[in-house]
Amino acid sequence: MGTNQRFTPLELGLIDEGRFLAAANVALSRLQRELLAFKDEHKERAKGAKAQLTLKVRLACERPEDDLFTVRAAIVASTPDAPASSTVAMASETDAGEPALFVRRSGSTADTPRQAVMCTEDGREVVDER
Repeated sequence: MGTNQRFTPLELGLIDEGRFLAAANVALSRLQRELLAFKDEHKERAKGAKAQLTLKVRLACERPEDDLFTVRAAIVASTPDAPASSTVAMASETDAGEPALFVRRSGSTADTPRQAVMCTEDGREVVDER
């Protein structure tokens, strides 16, 4: 089969008449915005966060007798999950005598609940009024 002026070798920019590459660029822009928003939301806890854009192109021989192939292109984007948090609770019993874990009224923190605090870490709520 010789070359013909009507045809050109397949390139990313030609898949689905250019729509695949255009969609990949849109996905890349969105991924950047999402990673930056993640960094802004989680601050120092975002260190090491990764976003990934995967372009998958699968070529399959469909009809060898006719030299026909299918081109399947997919875009997969993944953003980081929220950073894990590790806080402390203490074991005790409810008024009904059931075992339970207890934290301060404002919620759990990295410090033992036995340690009194005046307000939440971000200052939004007074915790232990005396």
